[in-house]
Amino acid sequence: MRQFSSDVEAARGNLVQARAYPNPTVGLEVDPSNNGAAAGVWGVFIDQPIKMWGKLRLSSAAAQMDLDNAELALKRARSDLSTQVRNVYFGVLVAKETVRVTKAMAQLTDDVYRFQEKLLEAGNAASYEPATLLAQAYTARVAYQQARQTYIYAWQQLVAAVGLRHLPPTEVAGRIDAHIPYYDYDTVLAHALRTHTDVLTARNGLDKQRYNLKLAQVTPWPDVDVRVAVLKEYALAPETWVHTVQVGVPIPLWDQNKGAIYSAEAALVRATEEPHRVQLNLTTNLAIAYTGYKNNLDALEEYRRHILPNLVRAYRGIFMRRNIEGPLVPGIAPVAFADLVTAQQTLAASVTQYLTFLGQTWSSVVSVADMLQTDDLFQLAEARELEPLPDLDLLDPLPCCHSPAGCGGRQKDKAAPGAAPAAPAHAAPALLPRTPVSLPDLPLALPPAAVTHPDLPLTLPPVPQTSAPPKPVVTQAKAAEFLLPGEPLPPIGAGKK
Repeated sequence: MRQFSSDVEAARGNLVQARAYPNPTVGLEVDPSNNGAAAGVWGVFIDQPIKMWGKLRLSSAAAQMDLDNAELALKRARSDLSTQVRNVYFGVLVAKETVRVTKAMAQLTDDVYRFQEKLLEAGNAASYEPATLLAQAYTARVAYQQARQTYIYAWQQLVAAVGLRHLPPTEVAGRIDAHIPYYDYDTVLAHALRTHTDVLTARNGLDKQRYNLKLAQVTPWPDVDVRVAVLKEYALAPETWVHTVQVGVPIPLWDQNKGAIYSAEAALVRATEEPHRVQLNLTTNLAIAYTGYKNNLDALEEYRRHILPNLVRAYRGIFMRRNIEGPLVPGIAPVAFADLVTAQQTLAASVTQYLTFLGQTWSSVVSVADMLQTDDLFQLAEARELEPLPDLDLLDPLPCCHSPAGCGGRQKDKAAPGAAPAAPAHAAPALLPRTPVSLPDLPLALPPAAVTHPDLPLTLPPVPQTSAPPKPVVTQAKAAEFLLPGEPLPPIGAGKK
């Protein structure tokens, strides 16, 4: 900023110099006598060139355009600095939100793995099932550690952008998901084409070249040089004072400034096309920035409004049905373990993608605002609140809220060795989320298919019966033993090997 400020001062100095009138020349004149034996005439003279044909006015007007462009360059530098600070500021907020979300996902995967370990200890799970969940738990922890490192170095970028490189990490005001500016493309484009510094600089450059061309055309026209002298005669009596005046003009016989005129004409043609080039460039850049802004904003809204709430709802349903409700409902088979793993992977991948869209959305917001060059992001935008995001901190595995009697009384009389005592039935609802996700009811039955394939068999062959023992039933009481509220979590992998 100091460099651009010094450029403004330099341009202001050039303008002052361009407005200055030529200095006069003052001297002593001594002419010899008729025979040359002594000085016959002594006196002083003053010589003043007079600028004609508006040359001084044209040169000062061109210097004024340089000053205006220097001030626009300073404004552009301030806008670029604001854009840089905004980018790193929102990067810090996105990194902070990423830390919160990835920590919740790591806690979720840890709890699911620990729950599966306890099921294995009770003999209600296969020996290979915790291994898959353990891998996912470590993957979530890696993402959490990466989010922490990203936040630390995003803070370093922020303090470097504001010139406070030694400032330790502190609390940053603002929320990344509180409000977001909604821009209209036509409004932004019209404002950019009217007030952007590149457009104004191009227009000033065109005016400057017009002044330069006119100055080159009038340069061959001569300026007037006036010389006035006051002399005293010493060689002859009566030694009187003599006044002389000389007026001269150069004749543009050989140098008619044709080369400078040709150069100024070519520069004017180039300057004439510069506003068009700048406008096309701004339109292209805004279209690119607005494409990313609109796509990321739409994706962000869909993730917050539909995708994440539905995935949270599906994951909770799959987890509850597999471990508690599935075996208790007659005629409904329990959910396969692979479905639980897939649901957890899908939820984690969608949360990661959501965070990516969140960061890209604010980056594209800053890119669009850079075209406006305003101090306020919401000056030409409508501030809207985003859809509420499901609280990922409440995604811990939840036990069934029904009483043991309401589950058909199908709980085991003996708890697994080393298991904690069962939680009272009336305390279970306290673990349910405070803000459940409300979604419209989906149809329970699909419409019949319009196309039939007569070549295919209408019935499937019966599934051969095996002598494998039935899968143990996981009752609500046993699940409550493994999900005591407030129970401290041991390090991951501390379960039974």
